Amino acid sequence: MKEVFPAIKLAVSEKSWLGEIGKEFMEMVSSYYKDAIHFYQKGEYLESFECLVYAWGWLDAGARVGIFEIPKNVRRHFKIDQ
Repeated sequence: MKEVFPAIKLAVSEKSWLGEIGKEFMEMVSSYYKDAIHFYQKGEYLESFECLVYAWGWLDAGARVGIFEIPKNVRRHFKIDQ
């Protein structure tokens, strides 16, 4: 996740309707990722994992519908080309 999260960018105009949705998707990814780190640092590993799964779900959904641009160096983590 450390490699993937910083590489993700919006693939649509931020000013468009889909761009607004993309920003909300990214906000959800960021929030769950931060929560995962918080829980991990507290030793609450199950909660941390749950947050990572939610964050990944938002990332994967955004990638599949074309909201996120997925760079080649991290595409192997997604099923969008298969």
